[in-house]
Amino acid sequence: RVFTLLMSGEIDVRKARAIDFVTSHVSDEVARAAFDRVADTAGSLTTGQLRARLQKLCIAADPEGAARRYESAVELRKVTTEVTSDGTVGVFAHDIAPHKAAAATQNINRIARSLKRKGEIRTMDQLRADVAIDLLTGTVASATRRGMVEIRVDLDTLCHLNAHPGDL
Repeated sequence: RVFTLLMSGEIDVRKARAIDFVTSHVSDEVARAAFDRVADTAGSLTTGQLRARLQKLCIAADPEGAARRYESAVELRKVTTEVTSDGTVGVFAHDIAPHKAAAATQNINRIARSLKRKGEIRTMDQLRADVAIDLLTGTVASATRRGMVEIRVDLDTLCHLNAHPGDL
């Protein structure tokens, strides 16, 4: 049925791939039943909407299996890097628990927005990428919500040899 809808132009290749991806872990019977429930509206849905509806139907058909697959995926979480054709590198965190990924994304966005408000000229995408890497390498001073105080004192004052004023 997916092939028929694809050949007739009712769905595109991206939707066909999404259907295959979302239903690949369930039995053929469950996949067919799930797709039958969305097939009539598949052409009018976005790829994301189609994927979400099918995913819900597959989870509802086998909730225990879905829970097992989720736990297994989280257990196998990892970070990988991949060199691009441009000579840059992509850093990917795979199978992260959704709440942790959301918290990380919110933190990255918060820091990037704060930098943008301070007059950064980089785009938000550039800022988010730079902030994420800075967080991973430990080089973002604003990664925490704590303030920072810098005190400058000459060495003689620090060693209690005199009492020159410092700068705060």
